[in-house]
Amino acid sequence: MEIFRPGVCASAAILVAVTLLSVPYAQGEDSDVLIERALKLSGLSGQIKMLDRMLLSSIPADAFPDLNTRNNTAKFLKQVVGEDTLLTMVQTSLKDDCKGDLLKKVLDFYNSKLGNKVGRLQSTALEPSLLRNIREGRKTFATLDDRRMMVLKRIIHVEGVTEDNAKSLRSFIRGLIDGFSDETDNRAERMRITLKAIENTASTAENRTEEIAMLAFAHTFQTLSDKDLEELAHFQESEAAAWFRSAVREGVTKAVYETAKALGKAMHKP
Repeated sequence: MEIFRPGVCASAAILVAVTLLSVPYAQGEDSDVLIERALKLSGLSGQIKMLDRMLLSSIPADAFPDLNTRNNTAKFLKQVVGEDTLLTMVQTSLKDDCKGDLLKKVLDFYNSKLGNKVGRLQSTALEPSLLRNIREGRKTFATLDDRRMMVLKRIIHVEGVTEDNAKSLRSFIRGLIDGFSDETDNRAERMRITLKAIENTASTAENRTEEIAMLAFAHTFQTLSDKDLEELAHFQESEAAAWFRSAVREGVTKAVYETAKALGKAMHKP
């Protein structure tokens, strides 16, 4: 699987589209409004809107008898776990653990010139072109100097990409199993074969999580200057960024599970 990181969202490893506008922070505003703004400015809203398509793309093609079945599965996902439903899960997670002073610092960063640019870059991290972008990332990665590479590694480490990838993978597999288990017909073998294929693919990818993350991050942030990248690393190492990631992570884990469960149901249909 790839990478869904809360500072950037894993498939296939869950990584990191809307055009985001910088809106100033206002004291006294409802926390729901501020949380929604933080998700938009950071680019996470854009990632969450693509989550169902990203997870569907991680299912092996031969798990579906034909293209029509796959397309119907995509429609079913939209009906059961649409982007608004998934976004609400993450918003609720942030609201349950809301810390106003830290939320303000997150908003201050993403309202800045650098933060606004980072948010736009992160918002498209789960586009269908992700795999192509990772291939292009190899070219970018090959040109990195040691200093820039070390800063990228700092960001990947502080964001806990490896741990997030493993947690998302467990939620994904558990959701698929529960989705299948809710059905009562005799196609358990189809479930076993599908999950085995996913687990094999994920196991292979897991050994390359850091490599994939480096390629993806190198591509995503290739337009940032060395100074900007250093400032981004500094923000990600802050208490505010740590709180934001942790709160978002809980919502994302639930969103991955619910999407995978709906996917399991859809794949189990005749």
